[in-house]
Amino acid sequence: MGYKAQLNYAELNKVVRKFRDEGEDIVKMRSTMRDRLLDLRNEWVGAGADEFISEMENDLLPALDRLARALFLAQEVLLKIMKTIQTFDEETAGYFKGDFGQFEPINLGASLGTGESSPDSLTGSGRTGGVDQKPRAV
Repeated sequence: MGYKAQLNYAELNKVVRKFRDEGEDIVKMRSTMRDRLLDLRNEWVGAGADEFISEMENDLLPALDRLARALFLAQEVLLKIMKTIQTFDEETAGYFKGDFGQFEPINLGASLGTGESSPDSLTGSGRTGGVDQKPRAV
């Protein structure tokens, strides 16, 4: 049996919005932290202050930048995945909306070599193991 994937677009749209909102919150938090760090730089002096400011500028703020970029990228990738699957869903659905009256019925009896198209010819009535049991004139 093949793999079956089913998407709930409403739920996925909520996830997309959540990625975007969280990314925006991280950007705002980073900006606020940067402003506070600048204020501290002017008011706080000493070895501890230098160490703290250095760690914030070299470790924490860049990590927040990476996190925000990752959230925005996740939003973008999820939107592309949804669009791709939705496009394929629509294309596939188009195959089943067509008019099947354009196809002619197939005479399966003829393709089995019996020339018959009755239900019995499909089940192999009168045949055993592929050998015709009816006597033939030779």
